[in-house]
Amino acid sequence: MSAGCTLAGPEPPPPPASPDLPPPSLDRPPTDTVAADAEAPDTVSADTGARPPPPEGAPITGDGLLPPVRALWVVRTALVHPDSVRAVVERAHRGGFNTLLVQVRGRGDAWYRSGLEPRGEPLAGTHPSYDPLGLMVEEARGRGLQVHAWINAHLVAGARTLPTDELHLVNRRPEWLAVPRELARELFHVDPRAPGYREALMAHARAHSDQVEGLYSSPILPEATRHLAAVAADLAEGYDLDGIHLDYLRLPSPAFDYSRPALEAFRARLRATHPPAELRAAETRWREGEILAYAETFPRAWDDFRRDRVRETLEAVVAAVRRARPGLMVSAAVFPDPTDARAHRFQDWEDWLARGLLDVVAPMSYTNRNDAFAAALERARTVGGADRIWMGVGAYTNTFEEAVRRARWVGEAGLAGVALFSYDWAAGPEGIQAAGGEGYLERFGREAFRAETGSPASGR
Repeated sequence: MSAGCTLAGPEPPPPPASPDLPPPSLDRPPTDTVAADAEAPDTVSADTGARPPPPEGAPITGDGLLPPVRALWVVRTALVHPDSVRAVVERAHRGGFNTLLVQVRGRGDAWYRSGLEPRGEPLAGTHPSYDPLGLMVEEARGRGLQVHAWINAHLVAGARTLPTDELHLVNRRPEWLAVPRELARELFHVDPRAPGYREALMAHARAHSDQVEGLYSSPILPEATRHLAAVAADLAEGYDLDGIHLDYLRLPSPAFDYSRPALEAFRARLRATHPPAELRAAETRWREGEILAYAETFPRAWDDFRRDRVRETLEAVVAAVRRARPGLMVSAAVFPDPTDARAHRFQDWEDWLARGLLDVVAPMSYTNRNDAFAAALERARTVGGADRIWMGVGAYTNTFEEAVRRARWVGEAGLAGVALFSYDWAAGPEGIQAAGGEGYLERFGREAFRAETGSPASGR
């Protein structure tokens, strides 16, 4: 995920042979997410107030405090069959989790009843009446678990193939797609509906799949923002949810969005806020056909513009959710290093918290380094306050013992919650192997979420 990191890779594999066990998804952070953590200092600075991490190999004790929220990210591949949904709830309950972050918009598609977006393609073989989210809520309520609808905000297609449904956003509104700088000049004068426009974007994503997860919609376009807000409101109105959880609320890198509508919007903004004399050189170049004139002449303002538009997208989504269901929690998965998130993803989550836009952020600290995890935890707690942080732990990037230790550490630090990424990995063969041959989630709950007596963790 941006879990994420959520964060994603190519499109999901076909449905599993056994509906009870989804294959491991590719919805995981790209390698640069973990690598970014490696840039953290080898030791936590003494002036941060951070407790030093436990020594490698130290025993896991049972005397830590439990995080009030014990969340589990559930990728959409676990929703392909009713039995898979039931298995998610049963395993999560046995593991002591009390909150499910369920991916219901993975790639501009719907894994719930929707009149706004097409049904997820892997659900094509299921009965039209099958409602994965509806069943998840029903089953979870019976076990005392909360359900938050996880929405991938701007990632709308994988990096392998274009969506086939003509009603999909990529096919219906290609002018909403973000464009990399590398293709800016080539596509500026091309009609987005013309043959080759979407194909060029997909070819670029495929060639840079180690850096870009797929096609993104642009946060700069008001129409795209209104659509995303409508999707969130539709979920809030249609289901008995405990929250809306946002992921990919960002651009993939500073190389985006250089689409024609975005460049024209930036020019219009500067022309409305700056004296003509300050813009004369850039305007001359623009009129001569240099479409990057304003972005190149005013790079800091260009970055601020994109950052502001991501924040304004969040504001629109939150306002729509609040109108639909006052008091419904809104959370977001974010890059753990706030400096990197702000500068390279235009995801200024420290500012979002300061403005009170979100109830909770979930920093996706999937690093396997204790010092990097400690630094991310302390920074998040300092900025957001303990009651607004759910610390993300990557099961797939850590040994089983390390993942358990991190969950206990989150509880001891007094944070509001811990979120494990992800169900599909933990329930699959890699997770079983990591847990020594038994169910990962069950063992994880026994060692991370239960007291020394072995009594089950409290439910909701």
